[in-house]
Amino acid sequence: MTSPASRGEPGVAVEANRSRAYQLKVCWAYVPRLLLLAVVIFALAAPSPASAAPIRECGNYGDKGNGSSGWTYGTVYGAGIFNVTTSRVWCTVARRVSLRAYNTYERGDTVWRWRGWYCKVLASGYESQDTRCRKRRVHVVRWQSGA
Repeated sequence: MTSPASRGEPGVAVEANRSRAYQLKVCWAYVPRLLLLAVVIFALAAPSPASAAPIRECGNYGDKGNGSSGWTYGTVYGAGIFNVTTSRVWCTVARRVSLRAYNTYERGDTVWRWRGWYCKVLASGYESQDTRCRKRRVHVVRWQSGA
């Protein structure tokens, strides 16, 4: 048994062509909607611009000028630890890290570790240095020390 289209009947072939053209037309009608949907999904899935964590000022450590030494937000006289700043760390932790890591620092080293903190001397000058300690690439403590 042969199909009507294979027997040469013109009406059936025209109907088949019309339905195919109609399918293509319907298919292309949804393309702008699909593109818009893809753009919206991509915009929602894309990460938002990262906002930096706030930087906290945690003070200075050294001689306060009244015969006592300790942490202060005021002026430190003589040698000490200055300008302790943090990112994603509490000031109490940052002060402890800067004080203890500074005391474990071996003169001449530029990189050392202290209790999971990776510390590095960023800049060094005559009686001064700029140091940064990081933990898990997120927690950062930075300070300057010298006389």
